[in-house]
Amino acid sequence: MKRIILAMASAAILVQSCIGTSEANIDPDHTLWYDEPASIWEETLPLGNGRLGMMPDGGIYEENIVLNEISMWSGSEADYSNPDAAKSLPQIRELLKKGRNAEAQKLMYEKFVPHKPTDGGTYGGYQTLGLLSLSYEGDGSQVHDYSRGLDLKTATSWTSYTSEDGTTFSRRYYVPKEADIMVVEISADKKGKVAFEASLSRKERAEIILIKDGLLKITGTLDSGTGKPGVGYASYATIIAEGKNHKIEGAKVTGADRAWVLISAATSWFEDEDYYNVKALSTLMSTAKGFSSKKAEELYSQHVKDHQKLYGRAELTIASDSGTEMLTTDRRIMEYAKGAEDNSLAALYYHYGRYLLIGSTRPGSLPPNLQGLWADTYQTPWNGDYHTNINVQMNHWIAEQGNLSELHLPLTDLVMDLIPGGERTAKAFYGPDAQGWVQHMMTNVWKYTEPGEHPSWGATNTGGAWLCAHLWEHYAYTLDKKYLARVYPALEGASRFFLTTMIREPENGYLVTGPTSSPENEFWSQGEKVSICLGPTMDNQIVRELFTNTIAAADALGKCDAFTDSLATAITELAPHKISEEGYLMEWLQDYEEVDIHHRHVSHLYGLHPSNQISPVRTPELAEACKVTLNRRGDEATG
Repeated sequence: MKRIILAMASAAILVQSCIGTSEANIDPDHTLWYDEPASIWEETLPLGNGRLGMMPDGGIYEENIVLNEISMWSGSEADYSNPDAAKSLPQIRELLKKGRNAEAQKLMYEKFVPHKPTDGGTYGGYQTLGLLSLSYEGDGSQVHDYSRGLDLKTATSWTSYTSEDGTTFSRRYYVPKEADIMVVEISADKKGKVAFEASLSRKERAEIILIKDGLLKITGTLDSGTGKPGVGYASYATIIAEGKNHKIEGAKVTGADRAWVLISAATSWFEDEDYYNVKALSTLMSTAKGFSSKKAEELYSQHVKDHQKLYGRAELTIASDSGTEMLTTDRRIMEYAKGAEDNSLAALYYHYGRYLLIGSTRPGSLPPNLQGLWADTYQTPWNGDYHTNINVQMNHWIAEQGNLSELHLPLTDLVMDLIPGGERTAKAFYGPDAQGWVQHMMTNVWKYTEPGEHPSWGATNTGGAWLCAHLWEHYAYTLDKKYLARVYPALEGASRFFLTTMIREPENGYLVTGPTSSPENEFWSQGEKVSICLGPTMDNQIVRELFTNTIAAADALGKCDAFTDSLATAITELAPHKISEEGYLMEWLQDYEEVDIHHRHVSHLYGLHPSNQISPVRTPELAEACKVTLNRRGDEATG
């Protein structure tokens, strides 16, 4: 499991023209808040409408607001097929059958890896759109009553403070879905006090233009790796102000009672290559035309209404009287770590998870990536891609259970788009007899399906099968037969892949995957650290679930035939769960000695969660083995 990028943040309530905080208007179940500005990006507050996102740091006199657009991807589609991979497969498998895992892994590093595309294409990565910087008048030396936060119920962030002369300044930030823009509102409780200068910036592949007073533009084209233009983007920011004596000169505002910065963005991913620039500007101007305080409140009210249509569908309340609920979020978490029984913190965590999914995807958009929608760099950690050995799935665990079913659909679209490339990869890496489609441990918007460049983690080939569990889950909650008919080819194709590529392990004759790994974990073999193996427990669990769901889907659609019969037979031949002599659930077919018994992944507990193959009621011995496993691994890990 990769590091969780977003830190818990803050919350807000609008009080007439200003935003303030007190214990009276903080809902501890739906509010993240702090009493100082963010010092690093991970402390900033995430806002998004499923396509556009921003994260303000709440700086007092120098504020930076990171801007995002979900399709800001460098790279391009490419073929990474390796003709040597399938040729080496029999030898790799033979070594694994003989217990010579270290030798098999070395061979895989030589042969079973993706080849560099001949057309120069590149994997690429998710990137930040840019930065909106706001410089306010003053030096911040005598500010008091500072607060910033995030109200999950209204998808609104705020910053508020009182300056030395007694003026209370307030800012409100939100990203309305219908208007499809980002909004920063700045106000003061004394007339003529709002003054600031705005700028847009991006450190690479950007042209920044001041079009006219109060209108900025940033545009560019991301690197495709092919020599041809990649994803093109354009973003505009317009400044609007009110007040008897206000002025806007360039990107500088003085003497205003209230002001707004409205930001739009569009890319060639969603729009025609010749139109995205026009789209960004026209979207912005349609909202900015005739903008006023009245129109701003109408826009905000519509934003809250749209957000509540999703967010308001579910709520968790847990009684709590620890006395720490009204502390700022950072202090609240620290007190919890010391033992405060702040039960409502669990409710906040639940609501925050739903909030992040709502903010980072919507039907017709892309699914949330490793960082959801939010990134502040040009080379995001792990490319900001979709890791299919837990991360993209984990982003969606809350979708159906949290009554956000339609937010599963962008992931469905991604999976269906992977099938053609996955069919090509199946034959390129597993030979001409391989049927169906395969997805290894990572993918991107360019439909990458091949193994990763390091077999120790990149050879895991059950990513597609795990994604199919999400396709089935959406049907299980909706019972939408039309949807099931659409996605059935994905389940069938993934099942055919394993049915035609699994092999018999020599000791018991179980059907197993191989070569593969238990995601990112290592064991000792031939005196070396090794990951490559046959049939790790997680693979057995995922394949069992895939075959079971495919049979159920076929039955619902009236498609049961000899193929589904073969899946039912194969299920009986998969390796069963095994409990070690020490009482923990075994991670591999053999009870290998782990390199690190406290490893952050607990992949072999997939059968416990998110699958339902293990439960205290139906399989009490296996459930107890899972408990022993968790206690043995410990809690001191990012996972």
